[in-house]
Amino acid sequence: MMRSCGKLWIMRSSLIILCVWICRGIESSPPNDCSKYPNEDNADVSELSKKGNHSVGDKIVFDCRIGYSSLKKITYICSDNEWIKIRGETCSPKRCELPEDIPNGQYEFVTGTDFVFGSTIKYICKEGFQMASRVYSRTCRPGGWDNMLPTCEEVVCLYDKMRDEMLQVHGLPFHEDIRYGHKLTFSCPETGGLTLEGPKEITCQVNGTWSSPFPKCVEATCPLNETMEGMTIERSPDVEGPVKQGQSIRFSCSENGMKLKGLTEITCLPNGEWNGPFPKCDEIRCEAILSKNMRAESDEQLAHEISVKPHQKVTLSCDGKGSKLIGERVITCNQDGQWSNTFPICTGGTCGSPPHVNNSDTVGFARAEYTEGEEVKYTCFNKYTLDTQHPHTKSLICQNGEWIGNIYCLKPCSVSVAILEERGLHLKVGGLQKIFSPHGDHITFICPRGRMNGKPRNQCNDGVMELPRCLKMKGYQVFLCLILMNAEVSTNAQDVVCEDEERINVEIVLGHPNKVSPYKVGQILVFQCTDRNMMMDGPRTVECQSNGKWDNPFPKCETSRNMRADEQTSCKISVKPQQTVTLSCDEKGTRLIGTPSVTCNQDGLWSDLFPKCTRDICGSPPHVNNADTLGFPRTEYTEGEEVKYTCFNKYTLDTQHPHTESLICQNGEWIGNIYCLKPCSVSVDVLEERGLHLRFAGLSRIFSPHGEYITFICPRGRMIGTSRNQCIDGVMELPRCV
Repeated sequence: MMRSCGKLWIMRSSLIILCVWICRGIESSPPNDCSKYPNEDNADVSELSKKGNHSVGDKIVFDCRIGYSSLKKITYICSDNEWIKIRGETCSPKRCELPEDIPNGQYEFVTGTDFVFGSTIKYICKEGFQMASRVYSRTCRPGGWDNMLPTCEEVVCLYDKMRDEMLQVHGLPFHEDIRYGHKLTFSCPETGGLTLEGPKEITCQVNGTWSSPFPKCVEATCPLNETMEGMTIERSPDVEGPVKQGQSIRFSCSENGMKLKGLTEITCLPNGEWNGPFPKCDEIRCEAILSKNMRAESDEQLAHEISVKPHQKVTLSCDGKGSKLIGERVITCNQDGQWSNTFPICTGGTCGSPPHVNNSDTVGFARAEYTEGEEVKYTCFNKYTLDTQHPHTKSLICQNGEWIGNIYCLKPCSVSVAILEERGLHLKVGGLQKIFSPHGDHITFICPRGRMNGKPRNQCNDGVMELPRCLKMKGYQVFLCLILMNAEVSTNAQDVVCEDEERINVEIVLGHPNKVSPYKVGQILVFQCTDRNMMMDGPRTVECQSNGKWDNPFPKCETSRNMRADEQTSCKISVKPQQTVTLSCDEKGTRLIGTPSVTCNQDGLWSDLFPKCTRDICGSPPHVNNADTLGFPRTEYTEGEEVKYTCFNKYTLDTQHPHTESLICQNGEWIGNIYCLKPCSVSVDVLEERGLHLRFAGLSRIFSPHGEYITFICPRGRMIGTSRNQCIDGVMELPRCV
């Protein structure tokens, strides 16, 4: 019994100790602590959310800082001694509206890459304009972009009104402002003995300053050459001071063994320039330039150019195949710098391959060797023009081992749409489109708005064409023009004008100088159809002549002229209900859009939409490998028009089916298949590797057009393969010598 009581006491004591330990453990555990707030980028805890102590379940809300925002509230909750974010929102920079553009300028980022709070942009002016505003940057603020929009004003250069009164200025614009890029040229009166001191031309630069100061007209004097060593000069008349108009200088060499090279006397011209270059005193020597097939051997040198002293001898020879020396083989340099005999020449001989000429190629395949008198003709690349005026020639001729002649291809002119738009120009015929103009051609431009500075009709000269510019006129300039026009009317009996004509389905889209009446002499009008499905009958452009008549009647546009009905012969169709009309287009270049057969319903309406005849248009002809179009391509072609191609030199146009000689515009597409058959080329390295020679040309590189045969031989050994082989579209089977 006592033993049981003891056990019970021990168990009760253990339970008491366990309870005390658990209670003390609970009392000693730390309290729930969310006192430290979390960090949130670009945001702060809302003042309404803050309090001294936070317990489990408490929430706090963050407010975005100025310039930032979030789609939803950023909320945290207190849980297990820490703040847990309920939503994954963040504070992002607020966006500003897309910045406004400014005329003649653009903006770029200074800081940032997007239009959000804190980003800064700056405005810059395009070339020819300068910033007129002191502040030209804008920053995205909470309320939008700060600062006002800046302004770009056109760069102008000031005219020097304090210039020399005798100075003649050319190229002053009609308007008061002289804009960026404008050039002025200067001259002095032809009489009075004045000359220009300074540049003949200056340009208005992008910063609004002139490229150089204005020149002056000063008394014309000719400068003396300061380096005239070993030379005696005599002035005529014998006076001191600057050399003036009409005065002369005579020259002679003052040292032995020297001779005068150049003019013995020069005269000062009215423009302050000498009538010729200053001479110089050179050592007396005999000189000669040898032809390529001639060699000279002297005491000093062995070269194609010889220059020897008096009493020295030169031995000459010819080294070209078939070349022969005509004259003395050995000649001596005399004391006076002349040769003892007429200088010999080498006649005959062979020439190598014709030289390369820019923008051209030889007509036919060039050989490695040519004999005396043989001629090689050249052809310029498409759109280039062979210059046949002196000193240029149509061909090169092999003479005395050299190619004689001068081949030159005149470049075409190209004017892009971007350049036309930059200058405000349109083509008189063609509107706004890129043009290619061969050398010598003329292009006429018009200004759809404003007035023209420069000539409207300009010629292409070896790739260069002067372009006019269309200028906007200010209000006071227009007023000035009106005053001048009224003044002109007062001096003439009356102005000649062209009467307006009836416009049938056409409208005026462009006019130079404008498109409103009264139409005066020289005024140009450009028309278009009011409906793109209509066809224009007549010229697109007309001009008012000095007799008060238009050079052509106004065009007109019609829709029914190219449509034919099977039951009607007139342009107007009138049928009864249940009758069917079959329609077709009978004018070349047009096709029917819609149902070809329509029926008149009982209610007097057609069973389908009435069809129309439309003209199909093709764009520029496509690019073809190793070929180009004959002539300059246009940007627009009508139905049925044909464009022919020419293959590059040494290529052959394939005319066998399925290939064609040209492309034809059909239903708005180019129909045809142009292909240029490639030539065959066999190099000297390939011939040597196979041990081959050409039967008629030995060991030399060959070009063989498609379809031609070449015969090979083996100078040593025997041949494997056929000796005569044909070129097939750039491929030729070659034999081998073994």
